[in-house]
Amino acid sequence: MKFFLKLSFLLSLFLNMLLCQEIEILSPPAFSSFKDSLVCQVKASPKIEKIDFSIQGYGLHNGIVKHEKDIWICEWKSLSDGLYIIVIETTDTAGKKNVSEISTQVDNIPPIIDWNNPSQEYTNNKATPLYIQVLDDSKIADVCYFITSHEEKKSIVFQREEKIWKSEFIASQEGKYTLVAQAKDIAGNIGRSKSIEIIYDTTEPAVIISHPKQEYLPARLPVKIQASDQLSGIKQVELWLDEKQILLKQEKGDVWEAWIEVEKTGIYQLTPFILDKAGNQAKSDCIRLNIIKDPPVVFFHLPGPSWFSENATIIVETPNSLPTLKQLDLFLDQSLVFHTQNPIQKQEVFLDLSAFKEGIYSIKAQLTDYAENKGYSESASLIIDRSPPKIESKILPSSINIGLIKVFLAVEDRLSGLDGEAKPNLYMELHGEKYDFSLVSQKENKWEASLLITKKHKEGTAMVYIEGIQDKMGHRIQKTHLGSFSIRHSGNAWPLSPRDKPHPLLAAFPQDNTGQLTGMWIHARPGSEVFCMEEGKIVEIQDSLIEKPGYILLQRNSDSFVWGYHHLILGINPSTARPWACGDTVQEGQILGKVAKIQNHPDSFLYLELLLWKENQWEKKEISQAFLMPFPQGKRVSPDALLLSKNNSMPSSHRVWDFYIPQEFICLEISSLPYTITDFLMIGYIIFFIAIIAICYSIDTDNLKNFLGIFDKKFYNKKI
Repeated sequence: MKFFLKLSFLLSLFLNMLLCQEIEILSPPAFSSFKDSLVCQVKASPKIEKIDFSIQGYGLHNGIVKHEKDIWICEWKSLSDGLYIIVIETTDTAGKKNVSEISTQVDNIPPIIDWNNPSQEYTNNKATPLYIQVLDDSKIADVCYFITSHEEKKSIVFQREEKIWKSEFIASQEGKYTLVAQAKDIAGNIGRSKSIEIIYDTTEPAVIISHPKQEYLPARLPVKIQASDQLSGIKQVELWLDEKQILLKQEKGDVWEAWIEVEKTGIYQLTPFILDKAGNQAKSDCIRLNIIKDPPVVFFHLPGPSWFSENATIIVETPNSLPTLKQLDLFLDQSLVFHTQNPIQKQEVFLDLSAFKEGIYSIKAQLTDYAENKGYSESASLIIDRSPPKIESKILPSSINIGLIKVFLAVEDRLSGLDGEAKPNLYMELHGEKYDFSLVSQKENKWEASLLITKKHKEGTAMVYIEGIQDKMGHRIQKTHLGSFSIRHSGNAWPLSPRDKPHPLLAAFPQDNTGQLTGMWIHARPGSEVFCMEEGKIVEIQDSLIEKPGYILLQRNSDSFVWGYHHLILGINPSTARPWACGDTVQEGQILGKVAKIQNHPDSFLYLELLLWKENQWEKKEISQAFLMPFPQGKRVSPDALLLSKNNSMPSSHRVWDFYIPQEFICLEISSLPYTITDFLMIGYIIFFIAIIAICYSIDTDNLKNFLGIFDKKFYNKKI
């Protein structure tokens, strides 16, 4: 805009030179500005008869013209801000016209002031330079500033240096000053800046540092800094540990907190750096920190075994230096059993354990230094044992005729443990006689002992005792009764209840049998293998005499029911390579034995019953299909053994059984005689038929043998 003003001025000057003899332009001067209205004043010579005033672009009649003598005045009011060209047209007495133009402007806007300096409002210097920028369409007449926060409103001028106006503020004393700059242009417009505050502060901040005050400090400790400045306020707070800056966190207002952590034991210098907004640094001395990072080392050992009865002596040691050690504590589980201040490096500790119950305790030492670091020893077990070992035993079977009595012995001392040199002494007392058991096997603290009962042992109740075993504390087991068993001789061959009488169905095949079935009969060939139907455990057994039947009572794993397998020769336990015995576990499908023979009879049987021990005696249960159906896949009994139930409605000369397994059999009639009359008729028919063939054809020996073989097979199948 100033460029256009200069250009207009030069043009006006050139035109005025041409008209300088006729008129003289008194107003506006070059580069002039007007506020609110625009006035043009011209002095004319006598040759000028008429002067017309106009603003370029506004016509001739929008100004107020006044003429007095040789002075011509034209005024335009209510013009908006901007540049204007005043056109002056003169007419002389000869009618000649000349035009002159003058550039000027209307400016109603006050100057705009921006502060360049001070960039911050806080200072500790008495003199502060001031820099402002003044923007205006018109020429600036003068610039100054006032201190409005004080009663004295003295103005201080700014000096212009190119585009910047410069001055200086000098504070008389510490405090807060408010300054306002003012600028006035040639149009008379006055502009004011926004106020700024300058805080003159030469006092350093006040600082309080809080940290643990003990002589020795832990590797991690809290530090709190309280810094305040009443005038300018805090600008910067730093904390240095030697050459490492510590991260601070401002918690509230003038409080900063931090946690100091070091990597090794040593003496450190803690230095704060506090700066207020005026640039004043707080005076604070370095703080010396004696830090112990590593917890003290402590260990202990027992002078002897780790089991005790009433008292114990423990030796506690530490390699740490004594001045740093504060206290020593010993714990038995969670109970404090020893405490001392200022412990020595090697200390003997006596513990009274009388108040503690028997058991296994964890003992641990805790050593604390003056930095409150806690060091712990490795924990060890301390055993308090005042009782002899405990015994669990089982005697099998509870009743026997001839065979092995086994004692299964488990000796436990969960505290001090068993003396490995001591062995259990097991023996039986019967009718005043003592019989020693033989130790068969041992696995850890479990023994198996056996005693062979023969006919030389009298019938009666035998008592079993143990002695001679002790724990490591020396608690010895005196003579202790483990249990008893009975020795009884067998009655007749069939071992069913009552034991001293033969079973009424011993002769299973005679036609005059009228006894009631109490279990389930299994028709089998003598010597057929008998397979275990369900997994279980043998609870009672009677060994077979030579060619005499025995029995096995086997409890099911699923419940308390017991299967009784009768009339069999006992087999061998494949796991032990010995005959089956009480307590043995039998897997499904394992062979229990073989079906015993019946004297003078080609067939035999297996008798199966279901029992339940109740009120000190075996109670027989009905065998329903729920125990046998549905039949699982695979073998349960010998393929030659079939489950049967008698059908009493058949004639006495036949026996009919319904076959339940295998399922492919539905019904089979077995004659009580080896062969029937029909069988003999069939044999005669075959012999007659062969004779006719031999006569009618030439006999080929090989063909005849093959031919007879066909009938022989048919006959054999019919027989079966």
